[in-house]
Amino acid sequence: MLTESGSCFMQIGDENVHLVRSLMDEVFGSENFVSFITATKTTGATSAYLPGAADYLLWYAKDIDNLKYRTSWRSGTDRIGYTWLRFPDGSSRGLTAAERRGEVDVPSEARLYKPDNITSQTVRGAATTVFPVEFEDREFFPGKNGWKTNRSRDGAAENSRAVAQGGEQPPVRQVRG
Repeated sequence: MLTESGSCFMQIGDENVHLVRSLMDEVFGSENFVSFITATKTTGATSAYLPGAADYLLWYAKDIDNLKYRTSWRSGTDRIGYTWLRFPDGSSRGLTAAERRGEVDVPSEARLYKPDNITSQTVRGAATTVFPVEFEDREFFPGKNGWKTNRSRDGAAENSRAVAQGGEQPPVRQVRG
């Protein structure tokens, strides 16, 4: 029921992606395979060994020669959540409304970024992930779940890749971008 320019996306975990790809090759033809897209997950570890860190999107066209494609990001300010600017001197600020709308250029020396929560979503953090972090003359705790990293791998605050956000006891967030 797809138009000639249509396409199909199938999301699947790593356990069966090879089987689904074989099935999609039979349905659409391997020549109409467009892309294998990795979607990183942020959920906690649920495996006894290495946790699954990604899901996958298989993209197939009905007819790859007629496929319509539009770029999802027209400019850096269109990226969802990338609404903060970091300047070479280490200072940060949010985009102005005019910068978000594209009416005013973002300063060329600034780097666009988005804060990302660095507390884990697992129900109980491991002993190695629950520790205080000193940042901007304050001490932060991860709460009941722990940080996404342990002491030996944590360097976000020391490397100017963290910002404090939130209420009275804001979480530390890692700068991504």
